[in-house]
Amino acid sequence: MKKRTTSSRSVPKRASRHQFAKLLKFPVQWLEWGMYPHKLYQIQIKEYEPGSEDASEHYRYGAFRWWLAKPLSDSQLAKYVVLTFLEPDQLMAGAARKDLLPKFKRRKVCLKSILSLMTWKKLHLL
Repeated sequence: MKKRTTSSRSVPKRASRHQFAKLLKFPVQWLEWGMYPHKLYQIQIKEYEPGSEDASEHYRYGAFRWWLAKPLSDSQLAKYVVLTFLEPDQLMAGAARKDLLPKFKRRKVCLKSILSLMTWKKLHLL
């Protein structure tokens, strides 16, 4: 069996939420907007294995899915959408946007308008 080497970018299990989010390439807005809460961080750091940051999009997609399991306010829903446009992996981000449709199709927030934006800058939230 091949021995797994630890990446120089790996962080110990006791890494702060900010360190961990940076390692996994979460845009800073996740933290600034309160969309990467301590509870989510605890779940993800528990599952973390050194070297898995090379596929960090799985952690970020997991964060999007975590939010979809929650009742979201209009503000959180808008932040979720903007975060998908800030996402480094736009293929995954498209899947995260599509995941919204079945759950929130009846929301008062005009989800189709938000999702049809060509860029997150048009939301003027940043």
